[in-house]
Amino acid sequence: ITGIEADISWFDLNASKVPASSKADWGSDTIVSVQMDWLATVRGRLGFAMDKWLIYGTGGAAFSNGVYRNHDFCNDTSKDCGSGLLDAKGSMETGWTVGGGLEYEYTRNWTVKAEYLFVGFDGRQYAGTASYPPKPPDTKPVTEVYHFSASPSEFNIFRLGLNCRLDDLFNTPTKDF
Repeated sequence: ITGIEADISWFDLNASKVPASSKADWGSDTIVSVQMDWLATVRGRLGFAMDKWLIYGTGGAAFSNGVYRNHDFCNDTSKDCGSGLLDAKGSMETGWTVGGGLEYEYTRNWTVKAEYLFVGFDGRQYAGTASYPPKPPDTKPVTEVYHFSASPSEFNIFRLGLNCRLDDLFNTPTKDF
C-alpha cells in the first residue's frame, strides 16, 4: 500500500547554552541557541496491510521556522568591545525525515496509529556583525563580520494518532486500507 501524508505541529522549543569553545574565544557571556515554533513534514508511505493492520515505512521532507543564534553581550571587561557586541542568526528551514508506524482500522473511516519519526536538519553556515568602540585616533566604531557553522540538528518524534478518512465525502468507495 502506498500513500502520501502531510502534517504540521506547533510547539515552543528554546534551547541554549554557553559552549566551552565560546568561553575560550569570547568569554562566558556568549550564548548559542536553537529556537523552533513549528514543524511540518510531507512524506511518502509504503506499507503492508494484514486484515485491519497496516505496517509502514515513511520518509520525506521536513520544514520549520527554526533559527540558530549566537549572541554575545560583551560583558567581559577584559575585551575591548561594545554592548550587544554580536547577534548572528541562521535559519533551519528545510530538512528530512524517516520513520515507520503501525496503524489499525477501528471502523471503516477511523484508524489509530503509533508512529516514530527521525528528523534531521543539516548544519548551516551563518554570519553576524560585531561592533567595537572606536580606538583613538579613530572616531567611528569598528565593524567586523563573524562566520559560524551550526551543527546538524536532529530529534526523535514518537506520536499516537487518530485518523478520519474523508472518502465518503467524495463518494469514493473504500476497502480495508
